[in-house]
Amino acid sequence: MNAPTAAEKPILPNEMLAYAFSNPWIGFILAALILAGAGAIIVFNYRRHYAPITRALQERLRATRIIADQEHDADAQDVFVAHFDSIEEAMLSGGKEAAELRHAWTQFSETIVDKNQSPLQATTRPDGYFLHLGDDTRVLAWWANIFVALGLTFTFLGIIGALSKAVASMSGGDMATMQLALMQLLVITAAKFWTSVGGVIASVILRWFDRCWHSRTQHRLEMLCERLEFGTLFSPPQRVAAEQLHELRQQSVALTEFSNNLAAAIGDALGNHMQPVVAGLSG
Repeated sequence: MNAPTAAEKPILPNEMLAYAFSNPWIGFILAALILAGAGAIIVFNYRRHYAPITRALQERLRATRIIADQEHDADAQDVFVAHFDSIEEAMLSGGKEAAELRHAWTQFSETIVDKNQSPLQATTRPDGYFLHLGDDTRVLAWWANIFVALGLTFTFLGIIGALSKAVASMSGGDMATMQLALMQLLVITAAKFWTSVGGVIASVILRWFDRCWHSRTQHRLEMLCERLEFGTLFSPPQRVAAEQLHELRQQSVALTEFSNNLAAAIGDALGNHMQPVVAGLSG
């Protein structure tokens, strides 16, 4: 069988990389695409996560601001009881983007012992229901690692393509051609490192936005938890159990006294009714 001709010779993967990365501007183009992709992800995450939860939290903070304006715990607790309906309406407002906040409020409100009692007593603190919601904006931290990996991957692919092209150019044995191929290799390899630079810059930008958005969201959630805790009286299960035990003891004393008085009254009434019968029998 005849050997394949140059036209029939299959294209190797290294040759494909050499052809794809032969342009010295490809590194700058890929770096620009990486930065553009990071910007698109930032805009998408802002519209999808950060902006909706920010609007929902600001609405809830406006509703609970009257609690934060009080100076003493007793005043804040009285105000919370007086405005509980309007605060609960604000806590349950919002669309799909505020579903987790509504669910957190529903869970926390279930820990209130008696909503008609003043002050309102909650058996748990609101931190465990609200603070973890700030982690939803941390998608950018995951993408930051991805862009670093993309930049390194394109750099290595470019180096492989440049080496493949240099090897093909040096196969002729001409010293001048070999020097020219080596110079082209260094130039193309240096240009390919821009993809790594673009990946690192994109990672830094993503992490900066992640840090700013997460800290702001976490600060608003902490403010909301502080106001809810300021307006309620924290009553752990031990306190509720102790109060119930004290009430049971009082009820036991009252029941004992009532039983004694009832027995004495029954005895007196029975004696009064039986006295004529006893007198008749004696006569």
